[in-house]
Amino acid sequence: MARNTPRSTSRPKGAVAVIGLGRFGKSLALELMAGGTEVLGVDADPRTVQSLAGRLTHVVEADSTNEEAMRQLGVHELERAVIGVGTDLEASILSTSVAVNLGVREVWAKAISQAHARILAQVGAHHVVRPEHDMGKRVAHLVGGRMLDYIELDDGYAFVKTKPPKVILNKSLRDSDVRQAFGITVVGIKRGTRAFTYATPDTVVVPGDVIIVSGHNLGTAEIEGAIGRYPAVAEAAVVGYPHEIKGNAIYAFVTLRTGETATEEMKGEIIKAVRNDIGPHATPEKIQFTDGL
Repeated sequence: MARNTPRSTSRPKGAVAVIGLGRFGKSLALELMAGGTEVLGVDADPRTVQSLAGRLTHVVEADSTNEEAMRQLGVHELERAVIGVGTDLEASILSTSVAVNLGVREVWAKAISQAHARILAQVGAHHVVRPEHDMGKRVAHLVGGRMLDYIELDDGYAFVKTKPPKVILNKSLRDSDVRQAFGITVVGIKRGTRAFTYATPDTVVVPGDVIIVSGHNLGTAEIEGAIGRYPAVAEAAVVGYPHEIKGNAIYAFVTLRTGETATEEMKGEIIKAVRNDIGPHATPEKIQFTDGL
């Protein structure tokens, strides 16, 4: 049976452990196999393991939260591991911790929420992914109508292929000043059937053009932290909402400490604090004071 797959004495250098073979883990493991990467699959469900017998290089029924069991399987010999456990938060966190403790050089872990992602990072995961969230956000951007494509990068940037908003039409990029006003840069432009070309400060955007825009892709926790450091703030929550130029703008809900009074002046001070802490690109477009979150 698959659960008795013996541990090899020497794993191939490029092999990957995929721990947790649910929908995400199974899809990832099979895609890696299709690309020529050897895969050690691990799952606690014998039916899942049996269903993948012969489809992965090795597939084993085991408790991924047990460090000794993972060592016996040779997980410590691999340079990369993906923790695909999702809904069982305890198992996800413990499995990630085990892989980190075993010295796996690159541990990727799946999170189902922002709080889950933070904990996984705290226990040592080198990369945390939220596949349902990230894909949902991508689809939402595209369904919104103006955006034609949307790509996020690991280093905190996003590139967007989009139709230009009215506010920058028939102006040079220098005159529209979108970089200073909105924290984004128009890097490419396509007109009619011509190929994309680099945009310059003298480029004039006209109706019918398609532009490529780059900008920071901020996490809500980073902005919430910056707002929370303002002395009068007790708690903050940040969400995105559709914006004609940025795609998404920042809407902040803020609860003040007992005895503090909300004023327009305080809104301005909070915005200034965020700009100083993170940068102009993180400026909240709207701040709403609320009694509780």
